[in-house]
Amino acid sequence: MKIGICVGHSRRGDSGATSKWGESEHSYNSKVADALHDELEKRGIPSFVIKSYDAGGYSAGIRDCAKQLRDGGATHAVELHFNAATGKAQGAEWLHWHSSGGGKRMCESLRRAFLTSFPMMTDRGLKPKAPGARGALFLRATHCPAAILEPFFGDNPHDCAIFKVNEMALAKAYANGIANL
Repeated sequence: MKIGICVGHSRRGDSGATSKWGESEHSYNSKVADALHDELEKRGIPSFVIKSYDAGGYSAGIRDCAKQLRDGGATHAVELHFNAATGKAQGAEWLHWHSSGGGKRMCESLRRAFLTSFPMMTDRGLKPKAPGARGALFLRATHCPAAILEPFFGDNPHDCAIFKVNEMALAKAYANGIANL
């Protein structure tokens, strides 16, 4: 097993949503990615981090990320994000390609580990994605089972209170889920 840890919103000019505490998705998830990489390495699970998709547009960026995953020998891939909506939505969700059994199993394992570490979070469940759905291109373009991880809503005060200071705990929860694949 070799895990490709992708930081969402890694294209030029795209830093994603901004949390209630003023940090971008890319900045926050870059820290989570580094902590996850370190945690997996401690457990003997090879991994690598992708923080830059070398393209300006979304499709070209995802194609570049997919190439980096292939070239790096990833057997599984996760893309780190957080949600934002109306300020009222809350909770965690895990996205996988609708016909990928491996992606679904990975999401189930990550979900269980996350909810064990963060039982106070609303469980929004697994979200299968089909062509044309938001996030579908990353899930479809990868050559290996892939998941998009959305652990909280960055514009929700409840969620932000939990995750503003918990990058390390989040990384450990993800590592637990990956270790149980």
